[in-house]
Amino acid sequence: MTRWDGLGKTFLVGVNYWPRRKAMYWWKGFQRSEVEEEFQQIRDLNLSLVRIFLLWEDFQPAPQEMDPHSLGNLKEVLEIAAQLGLRVMPTLFTGHMSGANWIPSWALGGERTSDSRFPVISAGEIVKVGIRDIFEDELMLEAELFQIRSVVSALKGHGALFAWDLANEMDNLLVPRSAEVGRRWANLLSEEIRKIDPAHPITCGLHSEVLEEDKHLRPQDMAQASDFLSMHGYALYARWGNGPLDPHVAPFLSALTQSLGGLPVMFQEFGLSTTRPGERGMELDVKVGEHLWRRYLASEEEGASYYSAVLKGLYEVGSLGALAWCYSDYDDSLWGRPPLDRAVHERTFGITRNDGSVKPMGRVISQFADQRRKVKTGSSLPLGFSANEYYRSPNENLVSLFRHWTREGWI
Repeated sequence: MTRWDGLGKTFLVGVNYWPRRKAMYWWKGFQRSEVEEEFQQIRDLNLSLVRIFLLWEDFQPAPQEMDPHSLGNLKEVLEIAAQLGLRVMPTLFTGHMSGANWIPSWALGGERTSDSRFPVISAGEIVKVGIRDIFEDELMLEAELFQIRSVVSALKGHGALFAWDLANEMDNLLVPRSAEVGRRWANLLSEEIRKIDPAHPITCGLHSEVLEEDKHLRPQDMAQASDFLSMHGYALYARWGNGPLDPHVAPFLSALTQSLGGLPVMFQEFGLSTTRPGERGMELDVKVGEHLWRRYLASEEEGASYYSAVLKGLYEVGSLGALAWCYSDYDDSLWGRPPLDRAVHERTFGITRNDGSVKPMGRVISQFADQRRKVKTGSSLPLGFSANEYYRSPNENLVSLFRHWTREGWI
């Protein structure tokens, strides 16, 4: 098997996964039967790829120590996936997740401050303290290499393993001091993975903010460490888009990422949160950290239309595949715990409801996945400047390109 096995052939359709009754507390209360039941539903929806997250403190209680129970549970997850014919993409060093930054206690006490938009959670408590520099601190880098050696060695030969994801939106934890620092960090980690596992591809979970401003994790730099690029994008958060239901946002971001980075793009996260069945779409105020945001919850019917248009658009621009955010709405019992106690819109991003029933957008993605489409050749955006020149004024360039995209119909 090569690093490109399964890539660039069939348009891959999958989902980001946390259990509906556990959310980010999954690994602390792991139950095999729960994963078996929910992975079976994912398989029944015709989805083939599941992205999961190794919450940092659950897997690495000390810089040079891996939790054997979490590592064993991770192996069980891949065994379940293999039995059902699913592939799994583990995300290392998680980190930022669903409106909060989850930091192991040993990584606290640094001089740098995490993104103030998001509360820092450590050992179940919200803390207000600096964190060690993920990109340059020697203790952190050695800890990251230790996690790679432990996890990659344990899973490298598993038939359900699809690819390695270096991180989830790491700039929401800390921004590297320079593009060179970001590039050096990614190359260090990917080289360590390839020493142990030369067979499976590597990517890094980027999101639209690294295209809207220079957060020193540029697609062209991450491409040096990756076999394919990954991008996350939500019309809900795109102030430059045409509203929270704009289906052009995700395909545009995919095409722009490919044009800057020069590699094919997996659209690793797209989606929207919804109201209850039968309710209309509505706006609400959501407090995340110290910030108050206006967010839109779509009706389930709006969600289905949005999913249909976005999937078609991502396919047409030559994306490698699309992963929905996320598998399920979260159980009411989690609504009083961080981050769902404040990030109300994070409760209902699922393609299934918290009672296990399938939403209309779940049926849409299932039908699309069942078509088993072949990946189209990616089409580059006519940038008019180099990838590095783009970052002289990223937001202005992004907005200008998007306006051309929508006006000229570049799909």
